[in-house]
Amino acid sequence: MKTCKKCGRKFPVWVTFNGVRHSLNSRRYCLECVPFKSKQGRTPDEKRTANAIKSRKTWEKQKEILGCDPTNARRKQRKQFFLDLVGGCQFCGYNKCAAALEFHHIRDKTFPFASIGTWHRKLPNIVSELSKCAVACTRCHVEIHHELIDNQLVLDANLRFSTLLLPYANISLWREIIPSIMSLAKHRGD
Repeated sequence: MKTCKKCGRKFPVWVTFNGVRHSLNSRRYCLECVPFKSKQGRTPDEKRTANAIKSRKTWEKQKEILGCDPTNARRKQRKQFFLDLVGGCQFCGYNKCAAALEFHHIRDKTFPFASIGTWHRKLPNIVSELSKCAVACTRCHVEIHHELIDNQLVLDANLRFSTLLLPYANISLWREIIPSIMSLAKHRGD
């Protein structure tokens, strides 16, 4: 027997309704408070709270397995994938630190790559935006903006990078090109 959260009465775990036996094990309320097949049940606030708790538990489990924030790990992994295509700065060859490599927009910027939510966008949107960019280290990026690096050299770098992105233009899901961070953690033996 379960206890109703609204009225406090006990109700059975199994009930026969229209000749079919149904389990009431997952119900929180008795059939008198919330009739069978009604749209009542959890309020929207209760649903939001339950979903938030579930999301938080999943995030904490991933953090425990990976040893770091899974959101940041996923963002870094996605950025690193595209930086590995080029190999580093297209102007001086720098490739020691991915955080020092930036994407310089050549034309009609839709969204900046410095914003937090950029790497969580859909893959086709990111590929189309990257096709308007060149990869530069922080120093070369500043030199491009101060016109110390020739504009034709920047356009050539953009053309080379766009060509590298072509195979990924029709792929719609990240998991088709990059394994999930959780599967990588499992392969490491964590």
